Parts: sequence; C-alpha cells; structure tokens
Amino acid sequence: MYGRQCCEFLLLMMQLWPTQALERHVATVQDAIKKGVSDPDADARLMSRKYVDKFIFLRLLFLISNYVKGRKRTSLALDV
Repeated sequence: MYGRQCCEFLLLMMQLWPTQALERHVATVQDAIKKGVSDPDADARLMSRKYVDKFIFLRLLFLISNYVKGRKRTSLALDV
C-alpha cells in the first residue's frame, strides 16, 4: 500500500511539476522510479512503468533545450 501511494504521488509530480523543478531533484526522482519498478505490489510497478517514459522524455527535452541554448550542462544524462 505504501509503495503504491508513493508511486501515485510521483506520477502526479511528473505530470504537474515544471521541468526545472524536476531537474533539481533528478537523482531522487530517478531513485524513486527504480524502487517503484521493483516494488512487490503489481499496481505500484504498473504505475512506475507509466512514468518511466515520461521521465526519459522530460530528460531528453531538457538536454535538447540546453543544447539549443548553448549550455554545456549534462546533469540529466540518460541512465534509467
């Protein structure tokens, strides 16, 4: 039950938070995704799989926007 609630919160966070806020907490979000995918609760794993794609998309979007702006920052390297 606890794992499912955390996954629900993370899914809402991924949908509602601006990309910049997620970028500041990328290590925590990434760790939560890894734990959610390996959760013993099948519903929590299902929810975690839903936001893996969204997380990867947001990271790619961030990397592309930084490249366009000429920044050298690569803190969101894909390692999910």
